[in-house]
Amino acid sequence: MSSVDDAALAGMDGAIDASAAPARSKKKLMIIIGAAVLLLGAGGGFGAYMFLGGQTPPADAAAVVVDATPPVFYDMPEIVIRLDGGQGPYLKLATVLDLAPDHTPDEIKAIEPRLLDMMQTYLIELKPDDIKGTAGMYRVREELLRRVNDVVPGSTKDVLFKTIILQ
Repeated sequence: MSSVDDAALAGMDGAIDASAAPARSKKKLMIIIGAAVLLLGAGGGFGAYMFLGGQTPPADAAAVVVDATPPVFYDMPEIVIRLDGGQGPYLKLATVLDLAPDHTPDEIKAIEPRLLDMMQTYLIELKPDDIKGTAGMYRVREELLRRVNDVVPGSTKDVLFKTIILQ
C-alpha cells in the first residue's frame, strides 16, 4: 500500500505543482501590469509637471494679483545713423520705451538727449550683420534696454521697435 500511496502522492504533487504554476504566472503577470500602470502614471504626472512649467495652480483664485495699471509708453525720436563706424549702410530706427509704473514720461523727456546720445553711440558701432535676423534684433533690443536702465535705473520694462529700416 505504501507503493500505491507513494504513487498517489507523487501524482498529487504533480497535480499541485501543475495547478500552482498558472497561479504563480497570473500573480507575476498582475505584479508586472501593476508596476507598468504605476510607472505610466508617474511618467504622465512628471510630463504634466514639466509641461506646466513646474508651477502649481494657486490654492485660492483671489490670491492671484494682476497688475491692473495700464502701460505707459514714451515715443523716442527717430534715429537715422550710419552703421559700422559711420562707413556702413544707413539705419533708421524708431523706438518706444515701455516705462515702469513708478516712472513718468516727463522724467524721460527731461533726459531724452542723454538717451539719444547713448543709443546713437551704441548703434553707430554695429555692423549690418549684427542687426539681421530675429536673434540680432533681440540682442539690439536687450542692449538698448540695459543701456536705458543704466541711465535711469529701473525706468523701462521694455524697448519696442516701431520702425527698422536698414539701407
